[in-house]
Amino acid sequence: MKNITITVLLLLGLVFYVKSQNYQKKWSDGKLTWDDFKTEKNNYSTSELKFYIRYKTEKQKSQDTVIKRISTYCYISPNLSWVDPEYKMDKLLRYYQVVFDMVELYCRKLQIKFDFHSNGLDYEYLLESITLDLNEELSKFKKQSNSGEKEDVIILWESKIAKELQACNPQIIPAFTKSRWGYGLYGGLAVGSFSENLGNYFGQTYNVSFGFDFSFKKHIFFLNMILGACKAHADYKSDWEKNEIIPFTTGDISYGYMVLNNSKFRLTPYVGYGVSELSMKESNDSKKNKFRYTDDIFVFGLNVDYKLRKRISLIPSIFINKREYSEILLNTRIFVSKNNFNSELKGYAVHFSINIAGFGNLINLD
Repeated sequence: MKNITITVLLLLGLVFYVKSQNYQKKWSDGKLTWDDFKTEKNNYSTSELKFYIRYKTEKQKSQDTVIKRISTYCYISPNLSWVDPEYKMDKLLRYYQVVFDMVELYCRKLQIKFDFHSNGLDYEYLLESITLDLNEELSKFKKQSNSGEKEDVIILWESKIAKELQACNPQIIPAFTKSRWGYGLYGGLAVGSFSENLGNYFGQTYNVSFGFDFSFKKHIFFLNMILGACKAHADYKSDWEKNEIIPFTTGDISYGYMVLNNSKFRLTPYVGYGVSELSMKESNDSKKNKFRYTDDIFVFGLNVDYKLRKRISLIPSIFINKREYSEILLNTRIFVSKNNFNSELKGYAVHFSINIAGFGNLINLD
């Protein structure tokens, strides 16, 4: 038991040691202090601040919107930064604070380049380019201030960089314009019922629904499909018997016009043309129909979307170099059609479906 306790304590000590050695101080953590220069004195210089600009893929959230981007960040490494104790003066600390401010400024500039100008394959190139610009500016500051000796120059640069930081503030959600073209798909479950003669022969239908949407401005074109079955309420000729399960299919191509599209809802009435089918295969031959009734139909429907979540991808797609705005939707559809399979099998059909849908547009950042 004693050996186990000692082992646990050693492991905890090792973890804390590694964590302390990898400590990174971000610009948002506050101003520099001499405690941020932890390593021993270097024989080749009086002081040095070790800083880094990096990037990573990140998902950020703003209210009901998720933003996916390549996010930049910068930090200093206290364990690799040093100062000769004899040079611990206020103006030198202010000098390095300006250096850290400049690193943050160029990190923000890199974020803007990533968001607005990257093609999705040039992140390393943009990082190298911004690093060269930063080093050039740091060299200018170092020369003008004589490596932190001239306090009046440090004060001028403090004011200059502070103004630039205030002006350069990348937005979590940058302004953008959606393409006039949109695209989507959906899938879910549906129920339906028949009236008139069809209602005498069949009960409710239970279905799987799926389809695709394509839009231009407020105009939407739907490709809808329902696959399901219904229970026979009565015998019909030699085709089926009472209580037999009869496959039912309907599909349509429809046009709709968005009459409402706000932050939460989208409402689209639509009309279209399609085909309905009642059919069954022979039990001993899956390629031969026992019976098959089809009818051309006109549909009248209403599509209602509730916007669950919005997503903006600021990472360009590799193939078309475009950014994308998309929505996850709770979709409901109700439509009516008049079916006339024959003089004995006709009536109205009403279908209602609940689906999970996705809809997207390519975007251009303003």
